[in-house]
Amino acid sequence: MNYKQIFGKIFIAILISGIYTHGFARQDITVKKKHDISALSSSVDISPFELIEKDSLGIKSTEPLEIDMLHEKDLIFLFKNGHLPTSYQEYEHPADYLRLQSSEQVDASHSTFRQALTTQPGYAFLASAIVPGLSQAANKQYWKTALYLVAEAATIYLTIDGNRRGERLERDYINIGNQDWSVMKYAAWVHNYYHNVPGARSPGAPNIDITTLLTPAGLEEYNRQGGFPMPQFNTDTEWKWINIQALRQLERSSLYLTSGRPFSHDLPDLGSQQYYELMSKYYQFAPGWRDWNDNNHNVNAGLAGMSPMWLQHALLEERFNDSYRFAGNMLTLMVVNHVISAFDAYFTIKLKNHKLQSGMVYQPGSISYQLTYKF
Repeated sequence: MNYKQIFGKIFIAILISGIYTHGFARQDITVKKKHDISALSSSVDISPFELIEKDSLGIKSTEPLEIDMLHEKDLIFLFKNGHLPTSYQEYEHPADYLRLQSSEQVDASHSTFRQALTTQPGYAFLASAIVPGLSQAANKQYWKTALYLVAEAATIYLTIDGNRRGERLERDYINIGNQDWSVMKYAAWVHNYYHNVPGARSPGAPNIDITTLLTPAGLEEYNRQGGFPMPQFNTDTEWKWINIQALRQLERSSLYLTSGRPFSHDLPDLGSQQYYELMSKYYQFAPGWRDWNDNNHNVNAGLAGMSPMWLQHALLEERFNDSYRFAGNMLTLMVVNHVISAFDAYFTIKLKNHKLQSGMVYQPGSISYQLTYKF
């Protein structure tokens, strides 16, 4: 199970969706522009516009000052400070007042990054998709940040732990298969079953001499031992003796007595995933286990006819697969945590921007500040 690749693909999808969302999520405050303004609203006791030094604003005109000549930051700066400075340059950060959507934003850090996380839904989405809770922290929703971080830490730990546990159990599963299952014992059993059990041979199948199941190295051992080599329960040794193609042909010609059908599988190559899986998944491979005894066990008796080692190996497979599935589920929850955090951040900023919208409204002879609530 390559969980890293799965997570990478899903995470890339989150990033792409965040970038796409950001393109449609940027919002700017609306400043309603009117002309021929002569004074600020009576709610702010300041000098009339005629006192503004136009040169300090970069305005070269002898005509009455018009609102179109000022930028948004100039208007908001004037409203916020309640006076008309002779020069905007005397203030360190006039751009800090470019956006005035809530008192929290006015008093927030001058950090451009943090400002983006508190005003731009697209940035908030992307940041929380990468680091769950990041945008929530920037917006002082610390309890949400803690919740997302705890969920992130827990799912990361459980994903890693589940995979490590699965890998450990799988190693045990493979080692047990190497130590307690013998291809020589299995081949000798299949040959004996094929020749000596009535109804176990396919109709018309030829007689097969047991020596055809051996390689030249196996034949040497046959001659040395005076018969079919005894099981060694050593894969390096036994797989040098067995003629795997001849064994597979013998398997295809052998029948289950209960169904009259051929054995369902050929023995896979040594070391393959299926090699270890099939030895405790299908009844035909059970006679290869160290504790198999024809007097006590029977491949045609179903699960009840299996040996303890076959049953234990099958249970171990279920356990390590359960561990991998658990790790996969935790990985899915981790990705869900990123997605929920991202959309929570996105809609939090969207709702805040819609709830409190700032702007400058002109009435004859004055500027007034308008707050518009949208629900």
